[in-house]
Amino acid sequence: MKASDKIFTALAMSHKGVDVTQKGKSSVFDHAGNAFAKLGDNRSGFLKLGVSQHAAFVELCAAGAVVAEQQDGWTYLQLNSIDVALLADYIGAAYRSVAPKTRLSF
Repeated sequence: MKASDKIFTALAMSHKGVDVTQKGKSSVFDHAGNAFAKLGDNRSGFLKLGVSQHAAFVELCAAGAVVAEQQDGWTYLQLNSIDVALLADYIGAAYRSVAPKTRLSF
């Protein structure tokens, strides 16, 4: 199943402590003021990914689904060309890059 604006929003909002703000025509998803995902118009999205995560995402997606070059750490993607399960994994990775690290206590 391919992703949509609604699915992108639901996946981004499913993480703990996420806020969404509108900036022009875009929705910006952040945790404690640190943006990790953006939803643009025309079925486009942006994820804040590390260089190695970006490279893997480009390899796993269909040709043209993800722009090969990052812009200021943001990975640009076309939602209607990306599988939902793959998008869920990478939205989670983007969230974890800005969310506070917690330690397990035993």
